[in-house]
Amino acid sequence: MIEFDQFLKSAGALTRGEFLEAHQQPQLLVGEFQIQETTFQTTRLTRERLWSRDQPAQRFFVVSLAKREGSNAFASMVTFGRAGNNDLVFEHDRVSKFHGYFREVDGDWFVCDATSQNGTTVNETEVVKGDKQGVPLESGAKICLGEQVDLIFYTPEGLHAHCQAKLRGG
Repeated sequence: MIEFDQFLKSAGALTRGEFLEAHQQPQLLVGEFQIQETTFQTTRLTRERLWSRDQPAQRFFVVSLAKREGSNAFASMVTFGRAGNNDLVFEHDRVSKFHGYFREVDGDWFVCDATSQNGTTVNETEVVKGDKQGVPLESGAKICLGEQVDLIFYTPEGLHAHCQAKLRGG
């Protein structure tokens, strides 16, 4: 994981082909939280704010959407929640211990809500709790966990396009 501004600097030097070779997994831009590595290689996102409410700019971090070896029994899912055995841990009181998961089917990605207490939305549309099919994700989809934790999903191609737009001042 890396702060988006740092990621942008390194990505800006890559051609499209080099970028896609280097970043083959989808990525999440994660706002709101400081990201810390743990000894178990879980990506831990804590409640510490990265900016004050008085500052308009929000800092984002880039987090790879990948399964962590040996994290849990759900081999086909990239799990997220408050509990330490998830692939992505969000330490926020509005996020359930096992809040939900991402899954890939034939190259397409979906997000599912595992009957969380405070829900999940994709582009402001509620994800049906317990629906194992989930909601398909398009690059740039805005995901919100428990009305508090903001994520943006990017395919490798979509993140490359987003970086190029940012470098051009967009």
